[in-house]
Amino acid sequence: MADICPTCMLLKGALQSLGVSAPLAETVAYSPPVQQVEDRVVRKAKKKVSKYQREFGKQLKKLKKKHPKTKVGTLMKRAHRLTKKVLK
Repeated sequence: MADICPTCMLLKGALQSLGVSAPLAETVAYSPPVQQVEDRVVRKAKKKVSKYQREFGKQLKKLKKKHPKTKVGTLMKRAHRLTKKVLK
């Protein structure tokens, strides 16, 4: 067991739950190919929220509060129009 990584632990648990013996499951889970896959897994960076999208969200919230029973599609159209006016 060289390095404890979440992928290796998950794989080991899955193998053991399927009835594979503990030593064999550990050998497979902590093998070099599995650890190479772990190195390749990279978290995606969050994208920055645009100025338009922030303003659109504000307008939509205001409209939902003012007109709670109106369909969301209609409110989206109105929010889009208002956002374009505000950002002009």
